[in-house]
Amino acid sequence: MSTPVGTIRRFVELLTTSSTTGTEAVTQALRQFGIENYNVLSNSYQTGEEASGVRRNNEDTGAITGSDAGGTTTKTAKSIIPEATAAVNLTDAQYNSFTRNGLTFNITYHEQTNDQVGKAYDYTPQNYINEQKRVVKALYNWWVPESLALIQESLGVNFSDGRASTNTINLSFIKSNGYEPVRWTVSNDLGRPSTINMTITMSCPSWRWEPTSPTLNLCPLPYNTD
Repeated sequence: MSTPVGTIRRFVELLTTSSTTGTEAVTQALRQFGIENYNVLSNSYQTGEEASGVRRNNEDTGAITGSDAGGTTTKTAKSIIPEATAAVNLTDAQYNSFTRNGLTFNITYHEQTNDQVGKAYDYTPQNYINEQKRVVKALYNWWVPESLALIQESLGVNFSDGRASTNTINLSFIKSNGYEPVRWTVSNDLGRPSTINMTITMSCPSWRWEPTSPTLNLCPLPYNTD
């Protein structure tokens, strides 16, 4: 009997090698597992939950390698990206562009005047830039490599084998984008991602830092966008 990891890796392989896109590609892949089409699966969520063992009301995130899927370790929202290694300092060049596990981030910082940064950053524009650089440092040391390692372990896909349609994310910092601390936009070319843009807001009231690493919290309310 196939393991959960083996099953999902086979499913992802069928998707990535399919000559079709969208729902049709998903349907073709699902048929290899005895499911007639995508609509059958999407209309039977509860049945799928019961069959898979993935639960929405426990601490496990439902990751393929977690305890819900037969793994030996419960992977919580905190532990799934462990941030276990010591952070290394980045060079000036790496703060502007870095590559981890085959994925490149190009970074644009958001500069402000003394009055614009306000009390939250002691009216010091450099403090505002430094906080953005803390996010970049965390991305470089933990969030990007550990997330991509989890995807490789769980799904068998990566940015290093030449199959990805793009290997670059354009990251920009902004003062506020409303409720969302992080926003993604993706441009497609013939159904495949060609440009990926990521924005991170620096003006969430609940944006606070842990002593050793940044933590992205949700914005409960829109903030000052002056």
